Amino acid sequence: MKLVVRSLLVLATLSAVTLLTFGFMTWMPGDGSGVIERSLTPDEQVVRDNLRRHVEFIAAGPRHPAAPEHQAVVVEYLRAQLAQAGWTPQLVEVETADGPFHNIIARRDGTERPDEIVVIGAHWDTRGLTPGADDNASGCAAVLEVARWLRDHPSERTVELALWATEEPPFFQSPQMGSYQHASALRETGATVVVALSLEMLGYFDPAEGAQKYPGFLSMFYPTHGAFIAFVGSMWHRNAVTTSAEVFRAETDFPAEGFAGPETMPGIGWSDHWSFWQHDVPALMVSDTSFFRTPHYHKLSDLPETLDYERFARVVVGLRPVIAHWAVVSDGIK
Repeated sequence: MKLVVRSLLVLATLSAVTLLTFGFMTWMPGDGSGVIERSLTPDEQVVRDNLRRHVEFIAAGPRHPAAPEHQAVVVEYLRAQLAQAGWTPQLVEVETADGPFHNIIARRDGTERPDEIVVIGAHWDTRGLTPGADDNASGCAAVLEVARWLRDHPSERTVELALWATEEPPFFQSPQMGSYQHASALRETGATVVVALSLEMLGYFDPAEGAQKYPGFLSMFYPTHGAFIAFVGSMWHRNAVTTSAEVFRAETDFPAEGFAGPETMPGIGWSDHWSFWQHDVPALMVSDTSFFRTPHYHKLSDLPETLDYERFARVVVGLRPVIAHWAVVSDGIK
């Protein structure tokens, strides 16, 4: 009898520890339910139209070593769009065995704390010959709209906008990633990177129940519909995730969830924020959850017409308060 009781106590303890662990990883401050359906504001309508235009241009062809012609066209488009938004973008060569590739980096020094840097970026390359509308023309389009908004909003901290090369295989999670080399360069300067935001697949939404999938037991903690945006990061940099999610939830009516878990968990580090983790920088991914939702991941069907530009625009406008919080924008966020 004592053995049975002891076994039950051990099981109960393990169950409690498991629940507490998952609670630690999944709990986010604020209410993330938001409003799934609503009409766009005039500002959001402008952002929607701009996002569609960017995605259609970028995803007109693959951005891969096997397609150098469109790759060069897209790099020039991204550079020109940043310049048009009032920034001074620089092409920075990325060293790989298959080059040449270039990161596009635009920097604006902070007004009060220029040695503290906030990085906001997305990768422009594709997996193979896929058009990559969601992965990751959507992230690039979002960076361009962030650039346009920030033009009129000075920040106390320095902001670096980045459009990175070589995120996809065969460079994935290696020092050949454009974001890895960017993070390395920042580290060499001795500057303090406060946070890095990787905008990774932001345009695919499906409000139908059952559209959203999860690894393991996470389905117990999150919605079954696929009409929310996710803030995802490492449990070791949990504050970056919880703070970003909290600000988004408080200032934006779009549904939002968050997760801060072990870096070895499948999917949690599968974007450019991984590069900054390797340099001890708090970093997170903002995402529509990628292959846990969209059926077009790394397929030829990842086309511009599969994206939901209404919800996409709400997310991009909703990220303004998050960026304002980290960069310390004091003259308003709308």
